Amino acid sequence: MTRAEFEDKEGIAIAAMLGLLAGQSPRHPAEVAADAFDYADAMVAERKKRLGEKPGFND
Repeated sequence: MTRAEFEDKEGIAIAAMLGLLAGQSPRHPAEVAADAFDYADAMVAERKKRLGEKPGFND
């Protein structure tokens, strides 16, 4: 995983976590964090399926 991919997934997970927390779920924070990264993985996979591989800066 490149640094850009790492930061991308981290950003998606943070956004997902904010959404999950906004729902005011009584779940444990560890569960919310795990779900956020599950959502991030799903988002990255769906984006890859729909858009293909992200082109490099020289493409």
